[in-house]
Parts: sequence; C-alpha cells; structure tokens
Amino acid sequence: MNRFRRFVGIDWSGARGRRQAGIQVALTDSDDSCCRLVKAAHGGNWSRSDVLDYIIGLDDLPTLVGIDFAFSVPWNGELAGPTRIDDVRSLWARVEELCDGTEHLYAGPVWAAEHSPFRPFIFHHASGHTGPSYRRNNLRAVDAVEGNAISIYHMTGTQVGAGSFAGMRMLHRLATSHGDSVAIWPFDAVDGTRTTIVEIYPSFFYRSAGVSRPTRADLLASDYRTLDKALGFYGGRRRRGEACRSVDQADALVSAAALRKLADSASFAGPAREGFDPREGWIFGVPGRDDSPLLR
Repeated sequence: MNRFRRFVGIDWSGARGRRQAGIQVALTDSDDSCCRLVKAAHGGNWSRSDVLDYIIGLDDLPTLVGIDFAFSVPWNGELAGPTRIDDVRSLWARVEELCDGTEHLYAGPVWAAEHSPFRPFIFHHASGHTGPSYRRNNLRAVDAVEGNAISIYHMTGTQVGAGSFAGMRMLHRLATSHGDSVAIWPFDAVDGTRTTIVEIYPSFFYRSAGVSRPTRADLLASDYRTLDKALGFYGGRRRRGEACRSVDQADALVSAAALRKLADSASFAGPAREGFDPREGWIFGVPGRDDSPLLR
C-alpha cells in the first residue's frame, strides 16, 4: 500500500562551488498529478546544503524523495579489509572523513587525495589521473542490469562519480543526525511514516516511457511534447504556464512523476538477484529480480 503523500525528484550535481544551476527540485502530491518545480528558499540556485536542509524539513508528510546519484560503489571486495570499509555507512563515513574541511559538500579529495582508498580505481578526465586498478566496466549489479549506467569510477564531468561521492556526504549526515526521521532505501526499512530517500536514474525513466530525453533547444523553444509524453506515461502533467528551460529541470519533473507512479508497485521489494551484494544499493524502479521484466 502506498502511504506516501508527497513525491520529490532531485537532479543533482557534483560540481565545485556553493550553488549549482544543475541542481533542480520538483514535486507532486498523491492527490494531484501536477508536477511543479521547487525554488530554493533564497530564490537563487540550489546548493547541496540547501537540498540537505530541504529534505530534513519534509517531515510534515510521508514523502518519497528520489535523488540522481549512486548511493554506493561496486562491492567486489577490493574496498573491504585494509581500508575498513565494511558496509555502506562506513563507506559514507570514509568519504566524509576524506572530505573533512572541504566546503559545500564537494568531494574532490576522493579522487585527488593520494591517500584516498578510491583513487586507485578512478579515471578522472580533467586531471588526467588513471588509477592502476581502474576498469571502465567496474559496475554495481544494478548498473549492469539497467544497461546504460556509467561506472561511478569513470569521471568525465560533474555528474555520476563526482555527484555520487558528494551525495554520499549528504547521506552520511542524514543517516547520522536524522536517522529517526529519514530512511535511506534499500539500506533501511521503509514503512511510509518517514521521509524515504531512494536512488534514481532519470534516463531509465525516459527509456521506460519510450521517449528520448528532451533537448535543451526544445525546452528553450517551449517545445514540451517529449517532456509531456514522459510525464503522461507516469500519470503526471506540468503545471499550467510554468516554463521548463533546462534538461535538469525536465529530469526533476519526470522523476517526481515516476516516483508517484512506482511507489504503489513492487519497487520496494529488496533485490533478489544471484550474487547481489546488498551493500551496493539499487536504483529505484529497476527490476530487482532475475525473472522481472523491465518497467513497462
């Protein structure tokens, strides 16, 4: 039974700096299919700390929040043992420890610090760093099942890896200071009474809807046909008269609609695939069982 009353889709960014145009937030409600953008409280671009505060403040209604970054890493044993990263919470804590003193939840030390246990596995295009253990196909089980996801260790921009490690800093703070009011799936039990946070991948939502992601040119020209088709697949719609001017905004809107649709399905069933390590986490909506078809 779907007990959630509000659904929030967040497009994320791992870029350096305080505020990021790439961070966009959208929401919809259980009794209203309208999906609308949410502005940061100060009126400018969102910061990662703004998002943290926003999530903490969602405790007035049972809320499902989807955020576009990987909540964990490929768990193939290489990070266990000597580095004492034995579970997902120690992973988040290690990322936070590495980044101690780094402002705005930026995660640069993860790939730049010589003592980072992650650095040997990382390819970082901007700096030219290629770790001795880097493999482009070093994927989590869910990334392989989804089929188009990129390794968290393949860093060619401010998304995926950079955004994911920055996101882990936020998850660490939520888990350690707000665990009574926030559940992080699939690592915590979900009962619909707390704010629940899930990992999402907007590209998967578009493909499942049978449409391509809208282009920036289309959105700037107010051509919303592709966006509206994706929203409609999940039973959502845009707020009348509201402009959507970036792909990041479109991703947030579609994610909010998809969360509303999928929250009443078997999406919360724990992944049950052969050889799956639960410490890797899972992308919400991607089938978690070997005999499950892709979302239709």
